[in-house]
Amino acid sequence: MPAVRRVVLGGTFDRMHNGHKKLLTVAALSAAESVLVGVTAPAMLASKRNAALIEPIDVRCANVKAFFASVAPPQIELRVVVIDDPWGPAVVLPELDAIVASSETIKGARLINEQRVAKGMRPLVVVVVQRSAQYVLSSTFIRGLGQTRAKA
Repeated sequence: MPAVRRVVLGGTFDRMHNGHKKLLTVAALSAAESVLVGVTAPAMLASKRNAALIEPIDVRCANVKAFFASVAPPQIELRVVVIDDPWGPAVVLPELDAIVASSETIKGARLINEQRVAKGMRPLVVVVVQRSAQYVLSSTFIRGLGQTRAKA
């Protein structure tokens, strides 16, 4: 049985890959009630490598919804929002219980908890998903492959 009721996570979710699927699956299986996913707005992605190749926001949100529906228990409510700052709803919704982060993004989760505590909210339980095969489970790497193939 899940230990927390409401889980949050965020990311770019470009080119839905196994790393994204792992994060979303852990979130779905950790929550007893709901999962809130923040998908990064295009304006925040301009400095990413190969930013022009990032999928449109509507495609990324639809992919999150489709994959989540394939793994989540039917009673878990999903809400997908577009985030245009590094914190998203995690620093303004006191009812959230946990945040799912990769070993690569745990620093961001800790900073979110610092913001929550500073605002008088309780910190979130941080659920860390270990990232394996870092070069394979990275949208930046996948976008770069497309660039490499185009040059060949």
